[in-house]
Amino acid sequence: MRRLLGWTVVVTSLALAVAGCSPTAGSTTPGETDTEAATTPVQISSKGLEPYLVGATADSLKTTGAVGALQEVAGCPGWATAPAGGVWASSIRVIFHSDKVALVEVSSPQISTVEGAIVGMSSGEVRGPYSGEVTELKDLGGGVGIAVPEEADTGLLFRMDGDNVAAIEAGTYTTIQSRFTNGKGC
Repeated sequence: MRRLLGWTVVVTSLALAVAGCSPTAGSTTPGETDTEAATTPVQISSKGLEPYLVGATADSLKTTGAVGALQEVAGCPGWATAPAGGVWASSIRVIFHSDKVALVEVSSPQISTVEGAIVGMSSGEVRGPYSGEVTELKDLGGGVGIAVPEEADTGLLFRMDGDNVAAIEAGTYTTIQSRFTNGKGC
């Protein structure tokens, strides 16, 4: 029985590999539908994450299925949001201005910043890797955000819920700051 079970595993593994279901098959790009993408570590930088990089066009992301339907932001001409496509739909939101990616927001602890910050970390844990670079922001409702400027007018914003990170935004630094502090979607 043991020998038969061993061959069954080998044959099944071979069949899955041929069908493209091996552990290394598929893409780990967030816009892909491969369920493996949700379990592979993904990093976001101040410029976003592949394929949701600042400046990428809505058309190119829609054509590849990397984003869902765009929703215009009420009261903000030229602004729209869309969920990521595939397994990341509930964890990544893409914010467009004039049909180009302006910001990317992640709400999953499976996506970290390059420095290792993730959703769920405390404000102290987030501040550590960024040392003196952080600016604490307040929104109109008294909410707190930790902003970190990075290269070429891009940056990160850690939206806090109490003392823990609820979401991480990446994109144009001035847009991140004003969007957070004025409470609008633009």
